[in-house]
Amino acid sequence: MSSSPTSAPNSPPSAPPPRRRGSPLKQFLGCVAALIALPLIFLVILALVLPNRWESEQRITIPAPRAEVHAFLDDATNWEQWFKPGPGYHDIPITYTVGGPGRGAGSTIAWSSEVESIGSGTVTITASRVEAIDYTVSMAEERVTAEGTIALDAVDAGTLITWRDSGTIPRFPGGLMAWLVERGVDQIHAENLLELKRIFARRARE
Repeated sequence: MSSSPTSAPNSPPSAPPPRRRGSPLKQFLGCVAALIALPLIFLVILALVLPNRWESEQRITIPAPRAEVHAFLDDATNWEQWFKPGPGYHDIPITYTVGGPGRGAGSTIAWSSEVESIGSGTVTITASRVEAIDYTVSMAEERVTAEGTIALDAVDAGTLITWRDSGTIPRFPGGLMAWLVERGVDQIHAENLLELKRIFARRARE
């Protein structure tokens, strides 16, 4: 009687070849790229999510009657004496050009400067009354628009000026820049109001 063939024992599956690991230099560069990319992605997300609008409010009391303060501000030719479009620029030459009627609604105050951070732009008075002056601002080099009100309230010490300003900047990087722009506008308006107060103090001494 013939013997049946014996089956060969099952051989263990062959192990997969070990994966080749990148060189230490490539691994290091990959980590560096990830560390750089992640913050950039986070900033882009913030720029798209955060508001691209700023709001500013500054106040000061001027020792002069409200009608006198309004008459001064209503005259567009007076703006170059006190209005500067950037912080700390009261000693930097800026060219001003007055357009429109020169007084009241429709008057424009255009500025230009060789200093890049100042650039050029135009303030347009949209409404003028003894209680307040309304205006809009457009920047020539940037897609930035703003509008505001310089409110005048008669008080015992003279005239309380409340300067409110708000505006928008392009959506990207608007969300990142709006907060910084708001702080800058606060500083600009505070300096301009102080200069306005100095002007009226000199006028009172004359």
